[in-house]
Amino acid sequence: VRNFVRIPDLNELGNVGISKAELILKVDPEFLGSNDRYAPPTQLSLVVADENGDPTILEDGSLLPLRDLTSGLFPPYNAEEGTYNIIITQYVQDVVSGKVSNTGFLILPRPETYRMNRAVIGGVNHPELAPEIEIFYFNFP
Repeated sequence: VRNFVRIPDLNELGNVGISKAELILKVDPEFLGSNDRYAPPTQLSLVVADENGDPTILEDGSLLPLRDLTSGLFPPYNAEEGTYNIIITQYVQDVVSGKVSNTGFLILPRPETYRMNRAVIGGVNHPELAPEIEIFYFNFP
């Protein structure tokens, strides 16, 4: 199971410095089951997407992690808030600066923590659980 994320119009921000960028994904508590039977994965992996929205595969067959572009490689699940808070500051800065293309990234459960876990993430059209992006930036003179 994977979720594709591409933040539209990042290039429209112009000549700015990104102070903080955070993607907030909200888990629908209705699908956790009784007694937290289907707890959400404790952590996620972020993988760079190619121009088709598929995972970027390296020569050795592994997936290209977003680790070089973000400090939020493995965001932990916040059980109190029911969210994954993914810090993507460096990724957004690199896209805005033109260092990387805005091909997006994929969110996957971490293979080593993959068990009988389940998280239903609210989509962009959900009235209460839609993902949020917060970008704090400053204009360069």
